[in-house]
Amino acid sequence: VDEILGELQAEGMTNLVIDIRNNTGGQPEVPTAIASLFAEDSFTYGWQNCTTDENGEIHKYDPLVVQRNGKWKDLPVVVLVNQRTVSGGDEMSDLLSSFPNVTLMGMTPSNCSCQATGGVSYLADGLFVIYYPVVLNLTDANNDPLIDTDTSRETRIPLEVRIPINEKAVREIFDEEQQDYELEYAVDWLSNHH
Repeated sequence: VDEILGELQAEGMTNLVIDIRNNTGGQPEVPTAIASLFAEDSFTYGWQNCTTDENGEIHKYDPLVVQRNGKWKDLPVVVLVNQRTVSGGDEMSDLLSSFPNVTLMGMTPSNCSCQATGGVSYLADGLFVIYYPVVLNLTDANNDPLIDTDTSRETRIPLEVRIPINEKAVREIFDEEQQDYELEYAVDWLSNHH
């Protein structure tokens, strides 16, 4: 990613849109490594593979550490998300939106679910499949589940800019020319704000 950003900068890039709409995730080391490019200081983002013993005591393993790099800390960035930005995509949106040069944007917030899945239930003769978490990913501070929406059902990764759903949006989204209204909105927003 650093190499690609360097190439884009050499070609004249002054702003960046990171489009992680429909990103269903992956290994958490990817978001933390990419976030390191924007981080002025190292920090522990959370813990993966946490367990609870028979006494209810939580044991944390595998810290998610963002290393200090900061090479791109001054580049104006929009991170574009939607409700299908899940798991590692959620981690990416949460991490990047914590930096002052990054704006989180979308018509809807990300999914807010990033617990490691592994359990599977097959329903209706295998027509429906439900995957469920098998280990906890926890915050560093309060041992809360990392990112996952709590009982309030409110997003824990709020948008900084909500792309409006209006007549123009509907017309462009359903236009035969297949315009990407959300991406165009993000590019225009960056042009007008930086």
